[in-house]
Amino acid sequence: MRWLCFCLLLSLTSCVFYSGCGHTPIKIEHGSSAQDKTLTEEMLAQELGLSLEELKTQAVKLAYYLDNRKRHDISCPEEKKEAPLCKLVLRIEERGIAVESSRRIRVPRASQRNLDQLQSRPFQHAMMALGRVRSEHVMKWSKKILAYDGCPRNITAAAIRKLEDQLPDKEAFQMMEAFYQKASECLKPTENGYEVTHLRQGLLRLLFSDKKSAHDSFKLASETQNPEERGRTLYWLGRLSDSSSEKSKYWNELLEKAPLTYHALLIWDEQKKDPLNILNSRPKVEIERDLKSIHPSQANAIRWLEALYFEKRPGPADKLASWISSDPDYELPMELVLYIGTIKSNQINQHNVIKFLTESIVQNPQFLNTQVLKLLFPTPYLEVYSKYTQNVDMNILLGLSRQESAFNPKARSRARAEGIMQVLPIVAKRKLGMKRKPNLYDVDTNVMVGSRLLRDWMKQFGTIELALMAYNAGPNRVPEWRRRYPTDDMALLADIVPFKETRNYVASVMRNAFWYKRLYKDEEMIVGQKSLDPISE
Repeated sequence: MRWLCFCLLLSLTSCVFYSGCGHTPIKIEHGSSAQDKTLTEEMLAQELGLSLEELKTQAVKLAYYLDNRKRHDISCPEEKKEAPLCKLVLRIEERGIAVESSRRIRVPRASQRNLDQLQSRPFQHAMMALGRVRSEHVMKWSKKILAYDGCPRNITAAAIRKLEDQLPDKEAFQMMEAFYQKASECLKPTENGYEVTHLRQGLLRLLFSDKKSAHDSFKLASETQNPEERGRTLYWLGRLSDSSSEKSKYWNELLEKAPLTYHALLIWDEQKKDPLNILNSRPKVEIERDLKSIHPSQANAIRWLEALYFEKRPGPADKLASWISSDPDYELPMELVLYIGTIKSNQINQHNVIKFLTESIVQNPQFLNTQVLKLLFPTPYLEVYSKYTQNVDMNILLGLSRQESAFNPKARSRARAEGIMQVLPIVAKRKLGMKRKPNLYDVDTNVMVGSRLLRDWMKQFGTIELALMAYNAGPNRVPEWRRRYPTDDMALLADIVPFKETRNYVASVMRNAFWYKRLYKDEEMIVGQKSLDPISE
């Protein structure tokens, strides 16, 4: 998985892909070079040894195949095994390809009768089983939960999270500690619930001012073999370390392996270092389509990836690109990684592109330089955002829009939020005092409403972190979380709120806003009020 999502690395480059048919080329425009290179569909067909019509027909078949439809349309008998498409399909069948399952998992609701049976279910299933159970009932079941002696004890671990509803009650926290001690006897670093259980208990112990025990929990969390939140773990381990060498060990690992996280910015801020100066020293890389330098099976797969884009099949192309990137046998050169990123640059939905682009940098931090940073953080619609800087700092507006929609003005979420800043129509009507639904797909209207909402919540709650929590999870939850987790340490509060989506959202927008401020500080971009900067200099 080392090269996971490499092809998305420069999805927001100045290089463009003109998705069309016939003679429409893939065009590479070097930012600092006058040299242009193009690839036409005819050229691609020639490279594959096919006629243009054969290329089009087979690309459509491949798209259906990757969409798990009409797989029988691609048959590869012995005499066709060396055909370009069959070579790819046989390689896919050999390695396998990820298929998303839409099957819903049904887990019975937890009750006093089935607690023991649910203990052995996977951690996420145990969480689901307790999802609709009141925390008061979990407290009543505590004797039975603590009496269970088998392994695993995933209901016990899930019950810790459920009792957070009763915080900051000390009796509830003492029961959480008892559940934690019981669950820890069975938790293994290979299990999915291992990291989150130890990390959250460490944060809760820190909330209750038990720094030594918190450090112990973070240390256990760092031993997971399935890390998902290692950045948070390393940050808090370093922050609580008494030894300067130990702090450097954890924080240096974080800065090296996850330089684009909010927690890395917190470290650089404490160290009074400018991360941009560090990245400025890294060389730029030219974009090259050099298929002769790689293994023939890789080159063949990349050509079919290009064919899918020519035929306007971005969904199957994304799936194929992820498959190419996860190849454990062959590592692509950086120049080709950047090239493949260019052919994904102008797809309609950029949200996943930016998401995986960031993940790719986290997985391959050596890719990160100033060149890539400006591609990661584009600045569209500046003329619109500049009109509303009296409401909120433009850096925050850009950072929020990047996170919400990847600057797609036609975005619509499952919760029916609309537009570039993902505003709910009912909220917009109330904010604007209108009887009819405003056009939230209009960028100006959307930014006007979104910036007002954020401004009002900043005034109401006092900090940008709390305002972002309100924007993501709703303003009614913020007072409840403030009561449940009483702390003025915004970094701790942002990491301890119960919704994983909100934790990641706040960290991402704060990170985005920092880089917008830092990258474009000396260029012609209007900035808002300095007092609202997410991380002051």
